[in-house]
Amino acid sequence: MKKNYIKRFNFKVVFNLLILTFILLFALTNTTRASCLCISIPPICQAYWGSSVVFVGTVKEISSTENGYESLVKFTVEEKLRGGNDIEVILWTGSSCCNYRFVQGKRYLVYANGNNANDKLSTNICSRTKLFEEANDDLQAIRNFNNPKSQSKIFGQIVGYGRDLAGDNLLKPGNPFADIKVILSKNALFEIGKKPSQLDINSEDAVKGIPVKENEPIMTTTDKDGNYQFVGILAGSYQVEPVLPSNLKASQLLSQYIFLSDDCACAEVNIGVSAIAGISGRLVDAQGISIVNAEVELFEKKYAESINFSSNPLATITTDNEGRYQFQDVRPGYYVLGINLTFSPIEKLPYTATFYPGVLDLSKATVIELNKGTDYKCDDFKLPQPLSSRKVIGVVFWSDGVPVKDAILDIREPQKHNIPINVTTNEQGEFSLELYEGFTYLIVARKFRAKYGNYRVTPEVKITVTDVLQPLKLQMPRLDQDTGED
Repeated sequence: MKKNYIKRFNFKVVFNLLILTFILLFALTNTTRASCLCISIPPICQAYWGSSVVFVGTVKEISSTENGYESLVKFTVEEKLRGGNDIEVILWTGSSCCNYRFVQGKRYLVYANGNNANDKLSTNICSRTKLFEEANDDLQAIRNFNNPKSQSKIFGQIVGYGRDLAGDNLLKPGNPFADIKVILSKNALFEIGKKPSQLDINSEDAVKGIPVKENEPIMTTTDKDGNYQFVGILAGSYQVEPVLPSNLKASQLLSQYIFLSDDCACAEVNIGVSAIAGISGRLVDAQGISIVNAEVELFEKKYAESINFSSNPLATITTDNEGRYQFQDVRPGYYVLGINLTFSPIEKLPYTATFYPGVLDLSKATVIELNKGTDYKCDDFKLPQPLSSRKVIGVVFWSDGVPVKDAILDIREPQKHNIPINVTTNEQGEFSLELYEGFTYLIVARKFRAKYGNYRVTPEVKITVTDVLQPLKLQMPRLDQDTGED
């Protein structure tokens, strides 16, 4: 299957920024101040090489801008660690809870991004900006970056995510994965399926400063704690990708893109994976005959308890010419299968909503538990007897009694999607429908008026299909400016 990749420098940085943007917008539209949560704080080398300016300085002055939403924080720079040539630096900060709260007269280690030439620098609490007295580890590491022995590094951890099936059934971090091969390729040109180079970053051949050639990726393997690292990689753009067994799937985008701006830079790429499995079986009718070209729906059990027209199944699979279905890449959890749970019966599948193994009540449905990546093979999903259909006839007319030709009929059950049938009125405004006995439907007719660029719609009519049903009469309003058919 072809995979689509989003080209980006660093997934974690982009994801953090997206979360930060959401929180900033939320803060601006709510009077109640909420806490700002950071997905993670970057390691020192990643924060350093990913910042435009890094310095030690003391806050000289804090002033508000004219719009009242931003503040200007002026620093006296005591030590320039990266970028910038001025003895003073001005940071722009906002009123959001995500912005770092500086105090005048205090001394800080600041990681900032932006353009120092026009004073458009900023930072936030998701960076490593901190009080000077808390920055010993950062400063010691930063001052070693210019050491000739300093090496670049791409590192991270592969950790399992599973569901607490006895608890809230949410994905949670679990055990790390050892002995997982991780591939590092240059410029994101590595093609999935291409045999990787036999060069192992842990071998004697993987000397310091080795360039990763285009289309010649290198590999390493996670240790017992799920950690991996590539050391001594030259500056450039890279792609990191784990080689996962068939029963595991990454919990986020599989390939991670990194940009190392310097031969001493670093990037941390952590990848969460979870066990996956398949659910397969065969759909049959009451006589055991396979039902082909029918849609089988998969729901997490907790969502199946309140299915309506706005519900979306986790997945929908169409049965093959033997009536078989197979859901793949399903994560651990509790699931139920069904047919016609969100859609109404139609000619190719004339059955009432039914849960596996062939029951109408959710409480009697088989709950499929996936936990350790083991495939689940269902017994035959046996449907009840097909429904009996009845012909429903009717007519659509304008409020002045003139028949409406070519009006479109929309039919649905309450709390379900419109039925995908194509029914329009004839020259006399008449229509005929095949609906199912005992079911309740909501019916409207609509007519597009090209002259006015809009639809005229009849009031909704509710019917229950029985043996004896009078012809329906749907009256469409005609506005004062309406003249004739179009």
